[in-house]
Amino acid sequence: VAVPIQDVACQTTEQAIEVRWTPPTHTLAGQTVRNLTSYRVYRSLSGKPETFHLAGEVAAPPFADHHVEFGRTYFYKVRAVFEEAGKTAESGDSSVAEVTPRDVFPPASPAGLTGIYSAGAVELIWNASVESDLAGYNVYRRQDGQPYRKLNPELLRTPIFRDATVEPDHSYSYQVTAVDLAGNESQASQPVAVATR
Repeated sequence: VAVPIQDVACQTTEQAIEVRWTPPTHTLAGQTVRNLTSYRVYRSLSGKPETFHLAGEVAAPPFADHHVEFGRTYFYKVRAVFEEAGKTAESGDSSVAEVTPRDVFPPASPAGLTGIYSAGAVELIWNASVESDLAGYNVYRRQDGQPYRKLNPELLRTPIFRDATVEPDHSYSYQVTAVDLAGNESQASQPVAVATR
């Protein structure tokens, strides 16, 4: 069998933890690796040797672990699997990689923003976000070419907003963002221009 894998590393994505490593090239006896068929990835929540359980098996790196939660710590180790003449053997344990995934992934930008001026106010509406961890929306307004500023003191729970602070005979531009439960804010939506005339 091969020497134990040493360079196990983890990368957090929005949907999973990806466990990566470099395939071994030499056996314990110093020969070139042959009959390497797969890799078994073991996971633990504490890092103690007796707590590792098989998380999955792949033919080649990386291994994606989708059964994870943001903010929880995980430990991973990898073994190479060899088969020859109907017999199976595993390499020794790799080095252990520790990771605590954090949600740093903003939601998608809201789409479909439209606005109309009616009865002395601008009515805004946009498509509801389908993000599972959506916390709410922010509305930004720019007046007569000035920088955008946020209008709502608290997150909006629904995709609709009424701006009653507009003045007649002005040009306004609006953008909307989505915010998730971790506080990540999306890029701004496409702007919509409204003239109060």
